[in-house]
Amino acid sequence: MKSSSVRLTHTANLLVCLSGLLYGGLRYCARREGDFGPESHPAEDPLRSLHIVTAPLLIWAVAAIWHEHIWPSLRAGIQTRRRTGLTLTISFAPMVLSAYLLQVSVEDAWRSLWLWLHLASSGLWLVTMLIHLVLPRAPRMPDESTPG
Repeated sequence: MKSSSVRLTHTANLLVCLSGLLYGGLRYCARREGDFGPESHPAEDPLRSLHIVTAPLLIWAVAAIWHEHIWPSLRAGIQTRRRTGLTLTISFAPMVLSAYLLQVSVEDAWRSLWLWLHLASSGLWLVTMLIHLVLPRAPRMPDESTPG
């Protein structure tokens, strides 16, 4: 992969995952009692906004690496990091779709369903991405040797 694509992917992952983890932590673990009942943490809204605004960057990064990393690796039959790569590829669609549906759903039952699907697929994405990054790399493919 080009170094610019690697940087984009890692930066997008870091921003989206970190903002999502911090937002979730504040939303579900940092409620405090105010004068009129439970109140949200003051940083909750900015973190949610950061998560929503940076998520398209991750979608764009994955689309960018599809052509230069994911698809060529699949076609070449590269086995190194294949399981984690396939898990990332498969978990991406439910993660993105559930995030979108969570934003547009009104009924509590649907919001709850999309939230749990988003949490599960995002958790799978995060853990798998970390594993994918620490596994040994495959030898470079011929088109990956071009400096980015």
